[in-house]
Amino acid sequence: MKKIIFTGVVLLCACLMIAAFIFFSTMTDPIPPQVRAGWYLPGQNIVWTTSGKDFEPAGQERLILAGNRDASTPQFPMLSQFSRYENYTHFGTNDQYVIAAWYFNDERKFLESQKILVAFLEMKERSHRLT
Repeated sequence: MKKIIFTGVVLLCACLMIAAFIFFSTMTDPIPPQVRAGWYLPGQNIVWTTSGKDFEPAGQERLILAGNRDASTPQFPMLSQFSRYENYTHFGTNDQYVIAAWYFNDERKFLESQKILVAFLEMKERSHRLT
């Protein structure tokens, strides 16, 4: 009788371990895609130093974070429902810059959006050359 109970307990533990392994192996990415889109953006002012030629002193460039948004960038086509962008202003020239990130959890949608973005950028380049 003790052997049967012991075998049952061991079998139950083994089944629970296998079930836990299967459950947790399917949860490889518990962070939601809405959060992932913002992971790849700086989220702060950007400062970098440029080295000068020969004996010229090094310079410093600064982009000041002007705002961010959890949405598709208005300058680009809608590529993913999980997107975020940040607006930056150059400290010396007041030129405006945008850094955008799109996150995909569907490979088919990623490949489709990649084609859309490439076509969009090629069209922009052609129209820029004509002006």
